[in-house]
Amino acid sequence: WAATLDAMSYISSSLNNKSDANMYAEEAKRIKRIIDEQFWNRKQNFFYVGKMKDGSFMADVAGYSTVPVYLNAVTDENKIRNVNERISSKYFSTDWGLRMLEDSSAKYHPGSYHSGMVWPLYSGWAALSQFKTGHNISGYKHIMNSLMEV
Repeated sequence: WAATLDAMSYISSSLNNKSDANMYAEEAKRIKRIIDEQFWNRKQNFFYVGKMKDGSFMADVAGYSTVPVYLNAVTDENKIRNVNERISSKYFSTDWGLRMLEDSSAKYHPGSYHSGMVWPLYSGWAALSQFKTGHNISGYKHIMNSLMEV
């Protein structure tokens, strides 16, 4: 959502529609504040992966957290660093890519679709997030580990 709003601001600006460009930019800032402030799990030092209808958050530490970093939806540099360092750990990283959940999670099951399997898609997004934020060695490892298993 934040990335789309950023893109809409850019497009509107390119079309000399300043009022829409400003509106989209302000809405993107608002959404990024929500992500940085409300979706940060202080206990886990990681982003929640979702919010339930009842207002509670999904507290799983998951590889999905690299996506908002890659898409510029996270503005807090400390949070970006925490996500990328944790994704680089042995709990997420394998010789064949990125696990969806840390293997230390109670919900982790290696054969489960969302609870442990390695997905090349998320390994790629993690690598893009890492390249974008200067974690180049880990990004390279995630890309190469995925490619070597194809």
